[in-house]
Order: sequence, then structure tokens, then C-alpha cells
Amino acid sequence: MSTPAAGRSRVVMMIAGGLSAALGLMVLVGWHAHNRTLLQIHPAFIAMVYNTALCFFLCGAGLVA
Repeated sequence: MSTPAAGRSRVVMMIAGGLSAALGLMVLVGWHAHNRTLLQIHPAFIAMVYNTALCFFLCGAGLVA
């Protein structure tokens, strides 16, 4: 039998993993489409490196799995 705290932590884990994977996938698409807008979270920040985006995607997918 699972506790309510375990259910909440599972939801938080799924949300965090989904957002992380979505961010990584968005930047990966930006790299392949050569779209500078998708490479930066905010215009004042530098562009995310391809390997970092790949790690965000894989870590997020791992959390969801």
C-alpha cells in the first residue's frame, strides 16, 4: 500500500522529468533546425551546448521511466 507522500513524490518526479526532457528536446530541435531562438532559455543567456541538451533529455527520460 502506498502512502500519500509516495504518491506526491511520484507526481513531482514525473513533472520534473517531463519538463527536463521537454527542455532538452526543444534545444536539440533548435540545434538541428539551426534556430537560435530555441537554443537560449532567455535572450540574455548564452546558448545551451548540444551535449548539455542531450543530457537534460536523457536525465528527464530516465526520471519518467
